[in-house]
Amino acid sequence: MGSDVRDEVPEPIVKAWPTKPEIVEPSVLVCPITQTMYRDPVFVPESGNTYERHALEQYWETCVPPRDPLTNTALQQRTVYTNWGIRREVQGFLEQHPSYLPQGWETRAVPRLAEKAPTSSRPPRGPRLKRTCLCVLTVVGSLAVVMHQVYEESFWPRLSIAEDLADQGPYLKVPKARRASTFRDLGFRGFGG
Repeated sequence: MGSDVRDEVPEPIVKAWPTKPEIVEPSVLVCPITQTMYRDPVFVPESGNTYERHALEQYWETCVPPRDPLTNTALQQRTVYTNWGIRREVQGFLEQHPSYLPQGWETRAVPRLAEKAPTSSRPPRGPRLKRTCLCVLTVVGSLAVVMHQVYEESFWPRLSIAEDLADQGPYLKVPKARRASTFRDLGFRGFGG
């Protein structure tokens, strides 16, 4: 009795028989782009999704405007932040399995972090930059027109401010000699000096 099950199994199968449990990388520590364990995990604030930094930057090189790889949602900016929670979990996994080299890694070393926390791959360019410039120029132009109209008093009707204040009761008494009827009478000389 006491015979081992392996005695009844052919030799080639016995050699392939696992001697210890295989290490399984947790799926939460695997990048959806590279399908390997994170080394430098970053998250996109607009979507909340986490990716391997170099894989995300390579993906963004292929699409304008930048998009979230999982949701295909257009993003307003390319800002990413280090996902410290995932980074700590990867470090903990490596400490629990000191002889394990994650799939796709050349070494067990985790890359050092850059000095800046937020990073943006590139400033806006192309159609987004053109829209931004057009918007700024429109606002500046509109402000210039309004300032000109205010200065020339064509925008505001002639106001008798002192008379309106005098109607407010005994607390606001303005001598008749000091009443002003326009902005210019109040001392407003315009925006130029």
